[in-house]
Amino acid sequence: MKIFKSLVQFIKISKNESSQRIDNFLKKKLKNISKNNIYKILRKGEVRVNKKRVKPKYKIKTQDLIRIPPLKYFHVVKQQLTCESYVHFNVQASILYEDKYLLILNKPSGIAVHKGSGISSGIIEKLRNVYPKNSFLELVHRLDRGTSGILLIAKKRSILCNLHKQLREGKIYKDYLILVHGRCNFKNKTVSAPLKKKLYLNKNLNFRKQKVLIDKNGKLAKTKFNVIEKFQNMTLLKVITETGRMHQIRVHAQHIHHPIVCDDLYGNLKKKETILINKEINRIFLHAFNIRFQHPNTLKNLHITAPLDKILIKYLKKLRNSANLKNLA
Repeated sequence: MKIFKSLVQFIKISKNESSQRIDNFLKKKLKNISKNNIYKILRKGEVRVNKKRVKPKYKIKTQDLIRIPPLKYFHVVKQQLTCESYVHFNVQASILYEDKYLLILNKPSGIAVHKGSGISSGIIEKLRNVYPKNSFLELVHRLDRGTSGILLIAKKRSILCNLHKQLREGKIYKDYLILVHGRCNFKNKTVSAPLKKKLYLNKNLNFRKQKVLIDKNGKLAKTKFNVIEKFQNMTLLKVITETGRMHQIRVHAQHIHHPIVCDDLYGNLKKKETILINKEINRIFLHAFNIRFQHPNTLKNLHITAPLDKILIKYLKKLRNSANLKNLA
């Protein structure tokens, strides 16, 4: 790990960069600078817009000239990986919906939505290569690398801002499917448990990773679990999140003592090893299968569903066959 010091930077805001808060803009531009330091230089007036001090909530405009002061930062040497899933990712085959404002994909498991944490490229980087004429392509939300299912991409900043507003106001409804260990003794269950991020260094790849814990001082998080189907020692659940915290579903599932099948961070590792040895499933059983929201331009209600991949379908079929055989015995 080395310490570097950057030079003074001057950035002129383009049309595609305008209409966003300056703190959010700086977080994207200054990847190696912590959020605390970004807010510190804003508070002290070291960041200037058109030679004037601004508050973090200031929305930058086209042609604004931003001065960023010299900054010290740590550089961690990363082992950059390009996963096989990324190499074989077929954009066209994954499209669920597309127009000139939006792109909705059925993201496969095993591919990151963006680069970082030792990954050299993700879906958004792939899309920018596939759509070189689109000057603006941004993720509306994120999915964990192992999670599959619906992923929204905005093709215009105005669309991104509208969808972010809908997310904040709870007007975008997302449903997930998860398979958990154990037979749930409830039909419906709501979990309200605050979540807090914890950073730790991954010793093998030499970069920081985040894990989320339940903490009374954390951020509000609320998850609804609804039983769809019960098997001998597993349960298929539909999940609705009322907040969008990192790893929320995974941590709340662990909290109610029903960890998600093949979750290597919050799951039952012994049971995962048994499943992997039998070569039944090699990914976390977490899928974003349904989304409902108002189209930002047409104002029509969109309802998109993403089918499960072959691995998950095959595993569910095996569980159902096993249950039928037990009933016949």
